[in-house]
Amino acid sequence: MDEGWAGLMGAVLGGAISQAATWGVELRRESRIARNFAVAASSELAASIGMVKVRNWRDAFVSAANNAYAGNVYSISVHTKDDYLPMCRAAMAHAGSIDHDLAILLGRILTLTDSLIADIKRISSYTVDTPESLLSTEDPEGAARVYNTLVNLLDAAIITGDQAIQRVDLIYPRPARGLVTRMRAAWRAFKS
Repeated sequence: MDEGWAGLMGAVLGGAISQAATWGVELRRESRIARNFAVAASSELAASIGMVKVRNWRDAFVSAANNAYAGNVYSISVHTKDDYLPMCRAAMAHAGSIDHDLAILLGRILTLTDSLIADIKRISSYTVDTPESLLSTEDPEGAARVYNTLVNLLDAAIITGDQAIQRVDLIYPRPARGLVTRMRAAWRAFKS
């Protein structure tokens, strides 16, 4: 009877160790995937925010709103891609693997960006005063509101993008060099 119990216990213990090892490997793989998606999305956001700032989209929208208030309604043509922020979309496809707060920020940035791009494309696609246009010379205040909405969407997208970048930097800090730097990084992680 003791040999039977020993064999059974050995099989159960061996199975448990094997399962734990497999689970550990899978956990590390999921962690690497989450890190890769988060860092890629953060990099893409940083590049996109930089591009928007260099191209002065905000200033163009503010100027168009001010001109509309003055009675001069015109459309702005801003060239955009059809598939904007593909790395952020890929990260959201794996939202179960990435950090919960980061997933919320990425979802928000994608929604804001999609709204912004849709409005920009509509303004660029239709001539002022056509029925499909968002802009009318007969309603300059309405046109100004459209451009102010674009400013608000752009500001919210940039703020949310910056928050997502900061979140990734907090979760996945760059490798620290030296003991003091590693201690500071550990302290920042502990405080959050």
